[in-house]
Order: sequence, then structure tokens, then C-alpha cells
Amino acid sequence: MSEFFSMGGFGVYIWSAMAVAFVLILLETISLIIQRKSIIRDIKRVKRLEQRRQKEQTSR
Repeated sequence: MSEFFSMGGFGVYIWSAMAVAFVLILLETISLIIQRKSIIRDIKRVKRLEQRRQKEQTSR
């Protein structure tokens, strides 16, 4: 089992690269979630503004 983790003496490099890749994937996922929420919020805001404009135009 220790041979698997040491990977022929390169384990430190391999496992640190795996950890960095995992962290980057995690950060990308979090970033995408935040962007999605922001886009949905912006779309809702634009939709509300359009509805207000339509109400104002119909009331005239």
C-alpha cells in the first residue's frame, strides 16, 4: 500500500498535482454556481423591469 502512495518516489509530486487539480475543479464549480445565481437574478430583474414598462404603456 505504501508503494502505491509513494509511486516510485514521485508520490509527493503526483499527489500534490492531484490535490491542486481537485481544488481547481472545486473552485471552478463554485464559480459556476455563483455565476448562475447572478445570471438568474439579472434575468429576473430585467423581466420585472419589462413588466413595469408594459404596465406603464398599457395604463396610458
